[in-house]
Amino acid sequence: TSPGVAPRTFATANPAVTFDKAGVYTATLTVTDAKGAANAQSVRIITGNEAPTVAVNLASNRTFFFPDQPIQYAVQVDDKEDGSLAAGKISPARVAMSIDYTSEGFDYAEVAQGQRSVDASTQYAVAQSLITQSDCKVCHQIATKSVGPAFTAIATKYKGDASAPDRLVTKIRQGGVGVWGEVAMPGHPAMSVADAGILVNYILHITEKSFSTLPMKGTYSLKLPEGDKGNGSVLIRAAYTDRGTAVKGTKAVPAQTSEQMLVLRSPQMDASTAAVIKGAEVKAKGMGKGENVIPYANSYIGFRKLDLTGIKQLELVASAQRREGSSGGTIELRLDSPTGPLVGETMVELAPEVDMEKLMAQMESNQKAANAPGGAAPAAGTTPPPPPRNPFARPPVFLSVKPTEGVHDLYFVFKNDQAKAIQPLMSFSSIKFLNSDKR
Repeated sequence: TSPGVAPRTFATANPAVTFDKAGVYTATLTVTDAKGAANAQSVRIITGNEAPTVAVNLASNRTFFFPDQPIQYAVQVDDKEDGSLAAGKISPARVAMSIDYTSEGFDYAEVAQGQRSVDASTQYAVAQSLITQSDCKVCHQIATKSVGPAFTAIATKYKGDASAPDRLVTKIRQGGVGVWGEVAMPGHPAMSVADAGILVNYILHITEKSFSTLPMKGTYSLKLPEGDKGNGSVLIRAAYTDRGTAVKGTKAVPAQTSEQMLVLRSPQMDASTAAVIKGAEVKAKGMGKGENVIPYANSYIGFRKLDLTGIKQLELVASAQRREGSSGGTIELRLDSPTGPLVGETMVELAPEVDMEKLMAQMESNQKAANAPGGAAPAAGTTPPPPPRNPFARPPVFLSVKPTEGVHDLYFVFKNDQAKAIQPLMSFSSIKFLNSDKR
C-alpha cells in the first residue's frame, strides 16, 4: 500500500513486486491459522532512492585489536543518486566516523544507527548508549539545568581546559560537590576509566556541529586507559544519510541512512568460550576463577569466523600434569573444519613431577617463618619478597601460524595416539593471538 496508489493483495508465499512509481510503500504480511486467529507484520519499502552503501576497510586484522599496532582504516561511501565519497561527490563533512574503546562487558547492541539521520551526535553513539545504560539522565539533561548542570553548560565551562578530561573522569567515578552548587554528585566506581572517558569526550564536544573528528582515511593509535587490562572492544563506525530524491508531482522520496560498524575484540580468548566443543570436557578452575577445557585424544574445539590476517603466533595456556592423570599431546590448528588445512601445531609435554613431600615441608617452613616475631612484615625501607611461585604453574606454549589471510572458522584438534580413551591429555585455559613472534 501507498498513499494515492491502489493497494495490491497477493495470496502467494513469496510474491515478486515491481514498483512503477517512486515513493514510500508499506508491505504487510498477514497470517491466519485454521481457527481464524491472525497476526500481521509490516515493513516499509522506499523506491526511487536507493540506500547508500557504507564500508570501513581495514588494512589490518578485522577481528582483533592490538594496542601496539595502529589501526589503518579507509571509509568508502557510494550512493546511486548522490555519487561517491572517492569521486568527491559526497562531502566528508556529511559522513560520521568514530572509533571508541569500550571496557569489557559493554553492550553495543544499542549503538547501531539504524534508520536515524546522521548528524553531529552520531559519532558519539557509544557515549549515548552508556548514558542510557547508566543513571546520568536522573541529574543531567543536554541543554537544560536539572539536579545537576546541563551538558552544554559543562562543555562551555571547560572549553579549552586541557586538564579537564582527566579531572572529570575522576569526578564521574569518585563523585564530588561544590563546583555547581551544594548538591553532591554520587560516585560511579563501577564505571571503568575507559567508559568514563567516552562520556567526558562526548560532553565536552556536545556543542560542536561537525559530523566527525576523524578523517575518512587515516591511522588510529589506540591508547588503553591506565590500569585497563585490554579485555574490552574497539568499535569502528561510519554512517551516512543521503539527500533523498525529489520527484515531480509527488512528495520527495525520504532520505535513507546506512552504516557499518566493526567490533574488534581483545586478542585474549578463553578456551571454554569455543562455539564447538566435541569430545572434550569443560571444568571449573580451582577457586572459582573461570573454566578449563579438558581434551581427550581426537577431541576438538572450534571458534567461528576469526581473522588470521597478520597473526604469527598463538600463546596457549595449557599444561599436562601427572597428578591430574594427563598424558600430554599435540594441539593442531586447522581451518574451517577439524580435518581442514593444518596451519600450525605444537606439543604440550608432560610437566615434571612435583615432589609433594618436599613441597609440604617448604610450605610448613615458610609458615613458621611468617609466624615468628618480626617475620610477617619486611623491615622498613626494604622491598617485600615476591609471593611464592605456584609449583604446578607451567610457562605458556607457543604455536607458530603459517601465513593465512582472511576470516576462517578455527579448530583446535588434540592428538595423542598413545593415550588411553579415558585419559585426559591436558588442561587448556586460554588463547592469545599475537601479531609478532615472542618465542
